Amino acid sequence: MARNGYSYHQPLDVFFDQIQKMFGGARQISVGATVSDAANQAQIAAAVTDAACTQSADVAGIYFAVQASYEQQIVNANQEALNTAVQQYKAAYAAELKKLPALLKTAKANAFPKAVPTSKG
Repeated sequence: MARNGYSYHQPLDVFFDQIQKMFGGARQISVGATVSDAANQAQIAAAVTDAACTQSADVAGIYFAVQASYEQQIVNANQEALNTAVQQYKAAYAAELKKLPALLKTAKANAFPKAVPTSKG
């Protein structure tokens, strides 16, 4: 961003700066508020620069790598409890699955009743 003339301390500052430039000091923006062509073009330029910066810095890749690392740390820290839970789930699933043949033998299937034509067609 700095290479393109923008100087922001936080990513969200871009948004607030552009709102300020488009609408001045207004605390609320009405639906019918108009934006000058120059302010609109400046907002588009800032958005394009921000998107290019985000992509070139691989923000999404870094974010997902960090997120995956955090999740793996949680899994590692709770591996024993997770293994126990998986074993309990598999045992409960197997017990319910054993009941299935008996349930299928007692189940009765009813065909759908024939549709009765209405007077409307």
